[in-house]
Amino acid sequence: MNTTLHRLQTSGLLVIGLAVLAAGSALSQDPGVVTPVDTFTVIVPLRPVDEIKKDIEVLESQNVRAKLRLEEAKEQVRKLESLIDLKGKEIDILESRMDVADKEKREADVTALKNQITGVEKIRDLLRRRRDVRSAEADAAEAAQDYAQAAEDMYSRETELAKKRLDRAAQTRASSATLAAADQVIREYETSVLESEVQKLKKEERAMSRQRDVVELRMKLADAQAKLLEK
Repeated sequence: MNTTLHRLQTSGLLVIGLAVLAAGSALSQDPGVVTPVDTFTVIVPLRPVDEIKKDIEVLESQNVRAKLRLEEAKEQVRKLESLIDLKGKEIDILESRMDVADKEKREADVTALKNQITGVEKIRDLLRRRRDVRSAEADAAEAAQDYAQAAEDMYSRETELAKKRLDRAAQTRASSATLAAADQVIREYETSVLESEVQKLKKEERAMSRQRDVVELRMKLADAQAKLLEK
């Protein structure tokens, strides 16, 4: 019984080995695919350098757009802060006039000034909400930049990993010691890629959270603006 079990185990390992070799042979026929010499121990999925390069180009474009959004949002925040300050001064003036009218017992003027103050306060509140939206957009743009940089770092490391795999695949006549050393380098690069991917995912989560904040603030602004227009 033990002999039969041993034969089955040996046969199973042989089948796995042949499957791995067959997969490697099939993939190696495509010059655009990294030859999977280390297929049996590979952790980070095999990707050709050109494919990774395209991902980096997309990220570079996203980073440029995020930078533009950040600059625009910061400029809008500055303008809105100025408008909010002006409305605050306008309220102060109206309140001073109302105090004078109140002392002089001009009730009609007091009522009119109160209504004006209420109207200006509503506009100032709307401006503050707009400022909060633009400020959140700036935070989201910064988070998007951080994500793009983290992702680009990961893809750069993945590029180096792909090159090391190609180098390893080219060493068809190298000694066992040389191949073992090359495999060790590949494992180290895989660890580096995985560590950078963790950072990329963290930055992505933060970017998504900041964008969610933007959407929620926009919804509140839309609601406040609709209520103001109704009146």
